[in-house]
Amino acid sequence: MESTRTVPAIVQLVECRNADPRYWEGVAYSTGLHIAAALRLALWNKQATADVREHLWIVVERDAPRLVARRRAAPELLEEGRVRLAELMSVYARCLQEGRWPSFEPGGDTTLEAWAPVTIQPWMTNGAGPHGGYFAPTAVPVGTEEAALNEEAA
Repeated sequence: MESTRTVPAIVQLVECRNADPRYWEGVAYSTGLHIAAALRLALWNKQATADVREHLWIVVERDAPRLVARRRAAPELLEEGRVRLAELMSVYARCLQEGRWPSFEPGGDTTLEAWAPVTIQPWMTNGAGPHGGYFAPTAVPVGTEEAALNEEAA
């Protein structure tokens, strides 16, 4: 007989570009979802009477066909999240105490030259990398619009 036991869990709805587990796991890790999950569990367990150890994600793709996936944080991923959360909280506490905050920019220079330019990078147009080709799929060289339409109609 199949078990109908329920397990308390925190569930987060996540909208993403690609819910394929091979892709989504890397995005989830690099965007810190495991750290946020560890924080949610810690906050919940601090104030709740029930001990919650599971964190689940409902993953929905933002574009059609809007595929849906169910993901569960493995215990070792949550532990990594707790370790990183502790490190980040320690750094935050030190910044509060010292009144000094990390920055990518040198202090004092407010001229326009102090602003770093953002330029088109090769990965933006050649299809390489996680966001590669964002501009490329809809780019049609000038003068080829009619030829492209004729190909589609054929």
